[in-house]
Amino acid sequence: MLNHLHGKVSEKVAAGSMQGWGKTYDLLTAVMSFGQERKLRQATLDLAHITPGERILEVGCGTGTLTLAAKVRAGAGSRVSGIDIAPDMIETAKRKAAKAGEEIDFQVGRIQEIPYPDGSSTWC
Repeated sequence: MLNHLHGKVSEKVAAGSMQGWGKTYDLLTAVMSFGQERKLRQATLDLAHITPGERILEVGCGTGTLTLAAKVRAGAGSRVSGIDIAPDMIETAKRKAAKAGEEIDFQVGRIQEIPYPDGSSTWC
């Protein structure tokens, strides 16, 4: 069904990824959360105890909604990055950050191979 609705998924994409959903994911999330997604996102940020100027890496950032909210909460001095395995999710995230005027480093990446050196802070 995924292939039928959203085009053929690349064989290079891992099973279970959301590749192909970049343009519809946010709408689907809003519907499935009964319009409560913003409250859920804010609760997640509260639990993360984000402080001004913090460096943040979100793994599995999807379309970047939570990453963008984390950047806003952490403020201008923060450095925020997000990775996701699905290139179209990253494309959507980059568009959203640009539209919001926020500088966030979004990259295609997998949790098994995070595209930043181990134990470094160079990812932000």
